[in-house]
Amino acid sequence: MTGIVVIGAGQAGVQAAEALRAGGCSEPITLLGDEPLGPYHRPPLSKAWLAGDVDAAQLVMRAPELLAKKGITLRTGVRVQAIDRGARTLTLADGSTLPYSGLVLATGSRPRALPLPGADAPNVLPLRTRADADGIAAGLRRYAEQGLPVVVVGGGFIGLEVAATARKKGLAVTVVE
Repeated sequence: MTGIVVIGAGQAGVQAAEALRAGGCSEPITLLGDEPLGPYHRPPLSKAWLAGDVDAAQLVMRAPELLAKKGITLRTGVRVQAIDRGARTLTLADGSTLPYSGLVLATGSRPRALPLPGADAPNVLPLRTRADADGIAAGLRRYAEQGLPVVVVGGGFIGLEVAATARKKGLAVTVVE
């Protein structure tokens, strides 16, 4: 069975799938996400989630049941390995293939890796996903208990929110921009 496949179950992917359906698309629509969770709001991760001010239910963007009611199939934990545009198929990480008649790429972005020695150390953490935020939250708790400082690389919106949350927890913070 072919249909529209949306790669990426974040804000853009959900909006694209819903807009297609609302615009009259009658083909099957499949929304693929590589995380084990369904669509969730990412902006709270850098502050409210780290601070413990919201719970997991408040992060949910669209429940799988709501997407299903709209005729959108959500598949989580699915990573796309390759796109064969000629054959109109996707190769998934498990080796299976998925045909499509239309394809939307809504994969978002990834934090840029630091090209520095030590950047791959276990206490150097990026922030993109809820799992990343959970790791940072655990680190902040550990550093607070041990009285250790935190360095945040990046003085943009996300970096400054992480820094503010760390300060709120009593940690010494240095922001490098």
